[in-house]
Amino acid sequence: MRYKKLDVSYDPVITGINNGGAQLELKENKSFISKEEKNKFNKYIDENLNNRNRVFLKTFKSINEEQISSIKYYPTRKKIKRTDFISYLPYELGLNYIISEKAYDIIKTYRIPLLLNKINIDIEGWENDKFYLIGFPMIPDTEIDLDKSIFYDTQRNEKVKFKSYQDYNEINFNLVALNLFLLNKYHYDIINIQGKGMFFSEELIYALKENNIIGFEIGEIILEN
Repeated sequence: MRYKKLDVSYDPVITGINNGGAQLELKENKSFISKEEKNKFNKYIDENLNNRNRVFLKTFKSINEEQISSIKYYPTRKKIKRTDFISYLPYELGLNYIISEKAYDIIKTYRIPLLLNKINIDIEGWENDKFYLIGFPMIPDTEIDLDKSIFYDTQRNEKVKFKSYQDYNEINFNLVALNLFLLNKYHYDIINIQGKGMFFSEELIYALKENNIIGFEIGEIILEN
């Protein structure tokens, strides 16, 4: 199956943010219904940072949705535009997107991991619409098939391939992925790869576009799985 990288759009024409910044922000002292819920959310994030295995597919630990009734996000500017994929601050390990209910209803009809994060989101000024903060388990970059994958070395200005993960890891900070392959097959329409981002199947991308879902951009990186 063929996938393309999907990112949230920061285009001012799409988001209404002239400086290319995020549309929404979390406010520690206002976003949570109670101090208890805030502490439980922060504890989950801290545990992910201290043990990154918690965000990988085979050892994924999801947040207890019953303990977090909702989180309120606030516009970073007065006149942000409504989109289905929404940029937000701060980024938290184990969480990927804020998306509309309309977008999620499409995504959930496709093949996605059974275990993921999904938290109800309220947005100030958009009280009549439903949104979710979602997070998909991650596949470690050690599962990238280096025999088949092609990268671009920005320092040497050339395409490169690697024979070992050690060689790849030594200059990883100079690399831009062009074509990615995985060692194992994953029968999902959304694949989250460590350090490389979120990849959506071409079929799912087509469905999002057909239903006029906005707020995302498709990158040039191709994943074959």
